[in-house]
Amino acid sequence: MNYTITPKLVAHRGDNKNFPENSYKGIESVLKAGVQFVEFDVQMTADQQFIVHHDADLKRTAKQDISVFDHSYNELRKFSIHESTRFNNRHYPTPISLLSEVLALLQRYPSTKAFVEIKVQSLKQWGLEFVMETLLTLLKPYASQCVIISFNSLALRYAQKHSDIAVGWVVKYYNKKSQDKATAFNPDFLICDYKKITAEKTLWPGDWKWMLYSVNNPEVAFWYAYTGVDFIETDEIHELLASPLLKDVKVA
Repeated sequence: MNYTITPKLVAHRGDNKNFPENSYKGIESVLKAGVQFVEFDVQMTADQQFIVHHDADLKRTAKQDISVFDHSYNELRKFSIHESTRFNNRHYPTPISLLSEVLALLQRYPSTKAFVEIKVQSLKQWGLEFVMETLLTLLKPYASQCVIISFNSLALRYAQKHSDIAVGWVVKYYNKKSQDKATAFNPDFLICDYKKITAEKTLWPGDWKWMLYSVNNPEVAFWYAYTGVDFIETDEIHELLASPLLKDVKVA
């Protein structure tokens, strides 16, 4: 019996093609466009605030050689993360957003779910248990709209033990050792760079859902959706949303 599936598209760091990555406006842009799934990164600052930012410093986004771990949120907010290398001054000024601000935005779109990546640098800097306990407390009111993701499986195990929030493990190495680890703690999602899963490899069986990232081509997204991948994370969210190919994935 034939049936049709529509791949679930995830906006990587918001609309990072048209706006600075992880910016409030970039995330708001995809939510306004009707995107149901968005991914963004969080770091913890010197005053234990969670900010939506990928790097542990501002070199790339604000051209400032300062660590997010050495400054409070109020100090960091003075710098503009408008990514001048990519956008010149088109998005100046773009302040760093608090995670709480983005969560409040998310709540205005109740059908939307966010993949919230806690960065390993913050876990190492401030301690896994402290960071995760603080993060779980903040996310608790938004639990139905959030998935905590990380490369650090121990952080996800902590979340599993202390909350009901879904978790997703970002797999660094697609090998037997990683498969065994995934089987041992059984996350809700397994997340991997699509280039690590070639046509010669099969998806590891399990109760989890698969999400592949760095998929920017509709044909590639179509192929992986056809083979059973549930979520496609992309930097080309508008292109993939508009592609007729991804609106009609036929499976036998």
